[in-house]
Amino acid sequence: MKFSDLSELALANLWRQKLRTLLTVVGVAVGVAALVLMVSLGIGIKRAILKQMDSTNLLTEVAVLPIKFDLAALFRPRAKVDAPTAPKKITQETIEALRGIEGIRAVYPNFNLFVHFKIDETQSAGELYGLPPEAITEALQEALICGRMFADATREALVSGDMMKDMGFADPALVIGKKVVLTAAGQRGRRPRKLTLKEGEEPFEFEIVGVFDAGKYKSLAPRIYTSLAQGVRTRAASFDKETLAENPGTLGEFPALTIRVTDFSYLGKVKTEVEKLGYGTMTIQDLIEMVENVFLVVEALLGCVGGVGLLVSFFGIANTMLMSILERTREIGIMKAVGGTRRNIASIFLVEASAIGLMGGGLGIFGGWVLGQLGNAIATWYAHERGMTRDVAAFDVSLWLGGGAIVFSVVVSVAAGLYPAWRAARLDPVVALRHE
Repeated sequence: MKFSDLSELALANLWRQKLRTLLTVVGVAVGVAALVLMVSLGIGIKRAILKQMDSTNLLTEVAVLPIKFDLAALFRPRAKVDAPTAPKKITQETIEALRGIEGIRAVYPNFNLFVHFKIDETQSAGELYGLPPEAITEALQEALICGRMFADATREALVSGDMMKDMGFADPALVIGKKVVLTAAGQRGRRPRKLTLKEGEEPFEFEIVGVFDAGKYKSLAPRIYTSLAQGVRTRAASFDKETLAENPGTLGEFPALTIRVTDFSYLGKVKTEVEKLGYGTMTIQDLIEMVENVFLVVEALLGCVGGVGLLVSFFGIANTMLMSILERTREIGIMKAVGGTRRNIASIFLVEASAIGLMGGGLGIFGGWVLGQLGNAIATWYAHERGMTRDVAAFDVSLWLGGGAIVFSVVVSVAAGLYPAWRAARLDPVVALRHE
């Protein structure tokens, strides 16, 4: 019997039981849609994170850490993870030593302070960064909405446009020239300490000279940028007396450094040279590898959750095929009596099962894509309501995911039809012909 004849007979059998076939196909579609949604969620979140990282300033940046530790190895399958080394202090002497390495354009302390501040009478909170002139990237300059960049060693500041909108300033240009006054500051993970002025000390306030678009600069947190000198001064004021008494050298130590290389080609060489000095490093490649390794596990877990629906449809297909055998026992006996082989009988049922899988897979992918787009639209609307300017793509249904889902659906359907096909093929034609 030709394959075309088998296919025609199988599809005719499915068409005779329209309602049962439809319900089985819908069951497969629901399983496939759940699988596609779960996996596309993992892919979408991973892609959003990688897109956030993939900016010009990160591609030429090396973070210097006090501890040598391969963070990405924690998520690398069967990787041997070395024990972390003892912390090595990062001081001004470290900065001077690193400046002598070929390929380094700038090296400066990397510390961000969580600050409470007010503009006019409106109060808010955010992160304060101190940057030297050589650390101001083209990406930051291109993200400037209005005003200008702050000058070095001055009490000038650049603020996030989103942060200003949250504070009630609809037009970013309205804040140019205003004073941002710091009221409290603290190291990351510590409670901000109220800033009080000593006699003769300059106030902790900065003139706003520019506003930048956080979306274009890929900045997630509300930020204030000022000169490195003012950042260091504010950081020193954030330490309490007890901390300084226990460790007087704290003010001269930094939690991390940031290195900017002149070109991406120097990234690996600079990383190696820094590690030779006993410091840990982190680059965009390390972060990407870590995200990739983490999301391999996340996508597998989400795929297992989504696969539960397809597992349920597996039993639905098997049940449909077994019911079909009972109803068509006499028909199977006739086919065997006129020369039909076991292979022909089994093939008919397997073609029926694969057709159900193909139709259910196609419908499930379409349903998963529609639900994913709806989820993205809702997430984007919610983000815009919260003042974010970026669109959100949490669900990413790619072509390979759609193709893989269809293939997987057909494979599961054929697997579900194996036992019914085997059972139908082994029916005794004499007994089958006597069946009423």
